[in-house]
Amino acid sequence: MTTMYGADPAELQRMSAEMQHAGDRLTEVRATLSARLRERAWIGVDGDGFLDEWTNRHERGLSTVA
Repeated sequence: MTTMYGADPAELQRMSAEMQHAGDRLTEVRATLSARLRERAWIGVDGDGFLDEWTNRHERGLSTVA
């Protein structure tokens, strides 16, 4: 039996590609949601408050994670 020390480079590369793909997907989802929210028909204080919270909290959070 062979003992392996450290990480498997091929597995690390596969995981890196998966994380890159997931980050790209989050970026796409964030952009789509942001565009749709900015096209909204929700007028008024509540709509403005929601858009503000989305822009300053949730959109930023997704950008950071991605």
